Amino acid sequence: SEPRLGARKAMAQEKARFKMYFGEEAEAATSEDEDYLGVRSDGYTRDEMVARQSKLAAVKAFEEEVSASRSARGIEVVRAPSHRALSSSVRPREGTEVTVSYWASKGGERVASEERIALLAAGDGDEEGPAGDWRWHVARLVRDMRRGEKIRVEVGEASLEVELVTVRSSRRLSPRESSPWRALIVGSVSKQRLVCGSSPTRATWGDKVVVRLVGSPPRGASVEALQLALDEEQAREIVVGDGVAPECLETAVAAMKHEEMALISASGELVLTEAQAAERSPGTRDDWLAAVRVEAIGKVKPDDDDAAEAAGALKRRGTVLAAAGRWRRAEALYTRAIRRLDAAFASKPDDDERSRVEDSLVVPLLMNLAVCARKRRGHGDEEALLTKALRLRRSPDAAFKAKAYVRRAAARVDLDK
Repeated sequence: SEPRLGARKAMAQEKARFKMYFGEEAEAATSEDEDYLGVRSDGYTRDEMVARQSKLAAVKAFEEEVSASRSARGIEVVRAPSHRALSSSVRPREGTEVTVSYWASKGGERVASEERIALLAAGDGDEEGPAGDWRWHVARLVRDMRRGEKIRVEVGEASLEVELVTVRSSRRLSPRESSPWRALIVGSVSKQRLVCGSSPTRATWGDKVVVRLVGSPPRGASVEALQLALDEEQAREIVVGDGVAPECLETAVAAMKHEEMALISASGELVLTEAQAAERSPGTRDDWLAAVRVEAIGKVKPDDDDAAEAAGALKRRGTVLAAAGRWRRAEALYTRAIRRLDAAFASKPDDDERSRVEDSLVVPLLMNLAVCARKRRGHGDEEALLTKALRLRRSPDAAFKAKAYVRRAAARVDLDK
């Protein structure tokens, strides 16, 4: 409809100023900006579009208010923030612990400076600060800053520069607001960044990541103490998505950069490895807490020649999890298998091998995905998956078609309820 197209156009125009995706594949938890907007790879409903536009409007209103306030107070922006979101890990609230650096100078000579110190963001106030108490001024200036931003302001006869390095706020990584499984997931995964990463690179499925990990660190431990404890631990390699590590660790590592350090807390089914998930009853609850530091990220390029074999392995893993009632994890593996095949055969539209693989692998995967969609009451997804399976099936299999048509009819009935 016209309103929907208009909304899409407005969102597209905003894309150049605010990193976001529409109808594109987005990496999991690629940034607080995308998490703030509830980014998803398969488009948005009308309500979701309205919610996203409302958040963008809130960002613009905040920026306009801060800009006017800074102009009145003579505050100069030296470096723009690295994120525009108003999430708790980007913009500090009163009482939030932040890491900041500041430099004070008079007549071109530095009179005070501290780098990467921790303090609490203070509330608003018009009172004059104590002379020479630079932390007092910094604690009030950071309230209107966002992570990565650097500003300059005149304080009496001195010039004060302030950089907001990190905001020590816990950010939920899973379940995400846009996940269709959100209401059914038992547990959560949260990350509290302690040290920023040194590059924008993050791991994706199949990449090899070297990490150091300290389990159950003392509550309230300083960053320096945790760094020393991590230095004493043996580095370990994780292959993201192979299911050997706990799901919460894979989720966290995929949201971390090289040399980033964070506290990861998790509970419920998200603390299980794939083998544990296949053995234990759904809903098992545990707690998991660890300090994690990413030492290296090795990007692995998939080999198109073994795509069918890799997809088959993912399908078998998914079937084991489905048999244990872990439908969410099974759906993730089935989806990865299909995407693996799509990427490998994208350049072979009429290849005989592609037709064989679609019949033997893609169609069964679509049928399995339809079952997963039904388990989460995603009847629209279920209907679309079954329709695609019927379209791709080339072999004359009457029993298969009868089964698929019956399941699709049931999905359509449930969709209309």
